[in-house]
Amino acid sequence: MSKLAEDYGARGISVIGINANKSESVEAVKAHATEKHLNFTILKDPANKALPISLGAQHTPEAYYLDANNKLLLSRSYRQQHGHCEGRIE
Repeated sequence: MSKLAEDYGARGISVIGINANKSESVEAVKAHATEKHLNFTILKDPANKALPISLGAQHTPEAYYLDANNKLLLSRSYRQQHGHCEGRIE
């Protein structure tokens, strides 16, 4: 996903990760992002409700592709990235 963030960022598209796992603290998410050298925004939804529901998350982890006006272009889960199903284009 970091490669996608670099490639699409140059075209004005943001890559955002959302962590809605109740069992992972903000500190654990930050540590994981640092350890894996993730270069895109990762949002934390500790209640596991607002972001996943409003953006239609089906699986975790899931990534959202937004244009420069924050319009949702595509969402991809880990399963989708590995050929299990197609991405959703809004």
